[in-house]
Amino acid sequence: MINQPTNIPNFFLKVIHDLPRTFVILGVLFGSLGLIMEYSSRSATWDAVEVEVTVIEVDTKLGESGRVYRPVFAYKEFDRQLAVYRGNTWISPKPHEVGDVVPGFYDYATGEIISLKMIEHVRIMGQILVVSGVIATLLGASLLGWRRYKAPPKILK
Repeated sequence: MINQPTNIPNFFLKVIHDLPRTFVILGVLFGSLGLIMEYSSRSATWDAVEVEVTVIEVDTKLGESGRVYRPVFAYKEFDRQLAVYRGNTWISPKPHEVGDVVPGFYDYATGEIISLKMIEHVRIMGQILVVSGVIATLLGASLLGWRRYKAPPKILK
């Protein structure tokens, strides 16, 4: 069946036939990625202390869909030296300007510093992916169910 040549109308019929399964698979994938993002944004604050952090630099690079930004945060502990953290989260639009003092979290064990705005950005993206995943999965499952309901019954001989 796979090696048979196909024409354009037949190709579109095959694509439409597999669309519900594709919705279910993509829905589960998006939902899983969203849950991972949600978990990572929440776990960033578990062992951290809420502090005021200073933006000392904003890295910029050209991403796939335009310019993206990564703030570099610093936190001065009472009797220790300045802790500087350059994260791995690139976002757009620019979340902070150089010199901003913003609420954030500092993990003494790992040295990780992240602002509350960055955490909220990741959390919102995760929630969007979870909602999109649930909608796509439900749509695909309902289309598969409708197809099964509308299919003529098989007669056993």
